[in-house]
Amino acid sequence: MPLRFVDTAGITHTIPNNSQRVFYNGSLVRRITYNGGIGNSSQEIYLLQPFDFNYTGGVQSMTLQRGRWKLECWGAQGGDATSLNTTAVGGEGGYATGEITAATTLTLYICVGQKGGNNNDYNGGISSGGYNGGGTTNTAMTLYRGTNGDQIGITEVAYAAQGGGATHIATSSGQLRNIQSNTVYLVGAGGGGSVIRTDARNLIGGEIGGAGGGETGADGSAGGGKGGTQYSAGACATGATAGGFGYGANKSGGSVSSGAPGGGGGSGWYGGGAGHTQTSGKGELMQNNPSGAGGSCYTSTSLTNRSVSRGGRTGNGLARITFLGH
Repeated sequence: MPLRFVDTAGITHTIPNNSQRVFYNGSLVRRITYNGGIGNSSQEIYLLQPFDFNYTGGVQSMTLQRGRWKLECWGAQGGDATSLNTTAVGGEGGYATGEITAATTLTLYICVGQKGGNNNDYNGGISSGGYNGGGTTNTAMTLYRGTNGDQIGITEVAYAAQGGGATHIATSSGQLRNIQSNTVYLVGAGGGGSVIRTDARNLIGGEIGGAGGGETGADGSAGGGKGGTQYSAGACATGATAGGFGYGANKSGGSVSSGAPGGGGGSGWYGGGAGHTQTSGKGELMQNNPSGAGGSCYTSTSLTNRSVSRGGRTGNGLARITFLGH
């Protein structure tokens, strides 16, 4: 017997048995309540299309009904560094998936990561990384060449970008770093921020950020930060502040003597390390331009058919929940 639903005008609509997507008045019908079984009992039927959760800058929620569900999380990309019409892109966000069987109703909280800020978004200032734990960096730093530290002219400028935020699904509400780890089902890791270096006329070098994801995030390039693991945050280049559970490392402050910026670390189950552009001291040229590393993905052992993978997501993160059946 085909399913039916009644619209707000009281008109009954019949749904074909093989239908997976039903639209009414231009909107996708997510679930249908019908009377059946014993007496006047009712049951909600979820059609086989996903519930997508995009970045909003806050925590979202969904209450699952009894049945089997597929959970998926994609972390956000790290920020891009651009100069002289050339861009070093941020590390891509990682992917995590698993399936859960809900015996009763279950409320989940979803936090979707934000792409790390690009260097030109902040014009040399320090800003927070991507929402849900992306690491920060000072986005531009100018060095000078001279004799015995004399500053006689601008020779090089380093531009760095912020780490991407993680995307997670949990049974408690909040950003990942602020909740208990044993309430987390899935984490899709954020990518590391990139770095680019010029002498105001010519491109000297650029390094993309390390991709988030997998059981260990990808390292930043050119001696940058190390990827987050299942047990600890990734190590940082000298001069950066390490990340931790649910957040990537920061590289802020910065001076000619302490080093110009490196990319911010991507967030994740454990965050990636930040880069740190090395110099020999005041008046010396930059020695490298390291990028930030990616964070690690995570899947709870309470899930089935679980897996993680590195990279693959550009822009902001995404979470997806799909009903698989009873």
